[in-house]
Amino acid sequence: MVDVKRTRIVAITVIACVAVAASVIFGTGGGGHQARADSAAAVADTVSVQGTGTVQGVPDRMSATFGVQVTRAGVQDALDAVARNAQRVVSALRHAGVSDRDMRTTDLALSPHYDNRGGRDGYDASETVTATFRDLSTAGRHIAATVASAGNTATVNGLSFDLSTDTKPLTQARSAAFADAKARAQQYAQLSGRSLGAVRHVTETILSPDSPQPQFYKGATAAAGDAAALPVQAGQQPITVVVTVVWQLS
Repeated sequence: MVDVKRTRIVAITVIACVAVAASVIFGTGGGGHQARADSAAAVADTVSVQGTGTVQGVPDRMSATFGVQVTRAGVQDALDAVARNAQRVVSALRHAGVSDRDMRTTDLALSPHYDNRGGRDGYDASETVTATFRDLSTAGRHIAATVASAGNTATVNGLSFDLSTDTKPLTQARSAAFADAKARAQQYAQLSGRSLGAVRHVTETILSPDSPQPQFYKGATAAAGDAAALPVQAGQQPITVVVTVVWQLS
């Protein structure tokens, strides 16, 4: 009898412990739901607004892509010829003051060449080098001289203008974009009977302006004496900054 009673007492104790444990688990679960609800409310208690700022600026650098193309009877002859002409272009760019960090090879191609009857009679080889000029006042003269260095094998495939990322217009565009976003956010806050609190998050996007149409310049008409005959007009270029700002509502 003693053993039986002890068994019942132990069983009752175990059941009681399980009940207490269940109570703790359910209680913790309820607290987690409440914490998640509070967090969701805090996230929802914000206003996210996008602002745009555009400022006109004068480009301070220009990129040009120089190409050389040859046709030879054999593969190695074609590669050797295009390499020599490409090296002349690189040397001319260095002489113009373009640093190695502002030059890069952007394309190298080799393909069969066919005559008018569809028969293979050689190989075409080409290479392109893109260079950035940081002094626009002398860029036109240096472009002509670079093309002339490779003679009839050289071309300029296109020109594009750009502004440095640390220019004053970019700073002005950022200020305009943030002011635009804040004005919108204040209006929404007033419409909802609230006021703006602290900024929670800011995301910036800088939009690239439309590039000018590619220009084609054939080396057959280039000569060292004509180097000053290529005027370069940078004009103006828009800088657009788009910011997304999240404010806490109070």
